[in-house]
Amino acid sequence: SWNLQLIYHDFTAETGSTDYGTEIDFSAARSLGKRYKLLLKLAEFNGTAPGFDDTRKAWLMLTAGF
Repeated sequence: SWNLQLIYHDFTAETGSTDYGTEIDFSAARSLGKRYKLLLKLAEFNGTAPGFDDTRKAWLMLTAGF
């Protein structure tokens, strides 16, 4: 079975009122047999302050344990 996760982040300064942007993260993980695991992660950041550019990233990982 798959382990799915969806997370929302709102990046705002602790002092002042600067809003840096928001991000949505998604991950899907599952075991493949006893020794292997597969992980897919996607992230999309939408920047709203100067210097904080919109960014989209993806990761695919396969791990083995012995």
